[in-house]
Amino acid sequence: MPTFHLSFQTSPSDAPIHIEIDAVDDAGARSAAVAHIAECFGHSGMPVLLHPSGRFQLGAGFWVRTGMCRLTAEPTSSELDEQR
Repeated sequence: MPTFHLSFQTSPSDAPIHIEIDAVDDAGARSAAVAHIAECFGHSGMPVLLHPSGRFQLGAGFWVRTGMCRLTAEPTSSELDEQR
């Protein structure tokens, strides 16, 4: 199972939050990333949009948080062997 790395922050002056996610594929990693971002802000289950531009939006209506995020896959051992 591949490991994905999620990092996110609400402003450039904030220290980024780093989380490792084990997921079967990109879709599973995105789903887990959405849940982690919501939980970190104390709003489990709240909608989170991950934009292709590397931004996220948590919430809707009167309460919204936005910030930067990055979700990357760690190369698997077979991918590393192919690079050698």
